[in-house]
Amino acid sequence: MRGTVAVITGGGTGVGKATATLLSARGANVVVAGRRTLPLKETVNEIEGLGGRATAIKTDVRRVEDCEALIDHAVQEYGRVDVLVNNAGGSKPAQDGVWREKDWHNMLDLNLTSVWNLSRLAAPHMAREGAGAIVNVSSTASWRAMPNHAPYGAAKAGVNSLTENLAAEYAAENIRVNGVVLGVVASEGFVKGMEMLGRDPEDQGDRVLLGRPGRPYEVAYTILFLASRAASFITGEMIHVGGGPRTWSRVEASS
Repeated sequence: MRGTVAVITGGGTGVGKATATLLSARGANVVVAGRRTLPLKETVNEIEGLGGRATAIKTDVRRVEDCEALIDHAVQEYGRVDVLVNNAGGSKPAQDGVWREKDWHNMLDLNLTSVWNLSRLAAPHMAREGAGAIVNVSSTASWRAMPNHAPYGAAKAGVNSLTENLAAEYAAENIRVNGVVLGVVASEGFVKGMEMLGRDPEDQGDRVLLGRPGRPYEVAYTILFLASRAASFITGEMIHVGGGPRTWSRVEASS
């Protein structure tokens, strides 16, 4: 990754932070984006403390103006964009069990429209360099029903479809577009949620074949692979990083 420029949304915590630090360790110049300034600064400080180069810009990916400013910042800072990791996103159950129109639009803007906007903005810069890689972060909610999370699941299903379609659209420019489909990952938000439910975050035997949540760095290694030349003949693919959903064990038992 030496000499490349990687833009990573949601780069202040969890998978985004792990990805930023890993790509930097492999030689990439990193731009991290997110809505909270302090976590972004912490990511930058950690990278710079290890001898890497990083910059941060406060970004709300739901706003197209912010997406434009993010890509412009990367080009102004480093002169190019080689890798885009669309990691920003999130889920939120319906308030009082009732979905409102604004909830629907918020989930789609955050999880799906942002991927479209940033990809189309970054692609011309990648094309000028003769190659590029886009990695989109999706969720098992895109293909497995989750009660009270319909807009989130629909948005992530859209990310899967958009990944395949952009791969077809950008192939002529040698821009590869792939995605990772995440299961249970021990991000800060997940751990907090489990603790609020009075549940041990490490005990995931009922949901994951490996019996534990994934670590952000384990996802980051898959993103690194897809962003690197090691995956030069892979595009339009969604790789599951979930420790083996328990639904698979039921299928095996019945076969």
